[in-house]
Amino acid sequence: MTTDRDPAPADSGPGRPSAPGEIPLAPGDGSAGGGSPDTGRYTTLMVLAWAWVGLPFAYGVYELFQKLTQLFGG
Repeated sequence: MTTDRDPAPADSGPGRPSAPGEIPLAPGDGSAGGGSPDTGRYTTLMVLAWAWVGLPFAYGVYELFQKLTQLFGG
């Protein structure tokens, strides 16, 4: 069975140059596996960024439930 799809270009695999505006999956070679020395730094920054957003959000949800129990719990 044939399809109208064109085969993938030869440079579509890991390590290929990024297209303008494309964000690579991991810093370094552009592959998901990474393996570059920057991968550890990238992981650390991601953990810190999620903590920067997630901890205040979790505290806000906790405070919300505290207020809801005061309001509706009696």
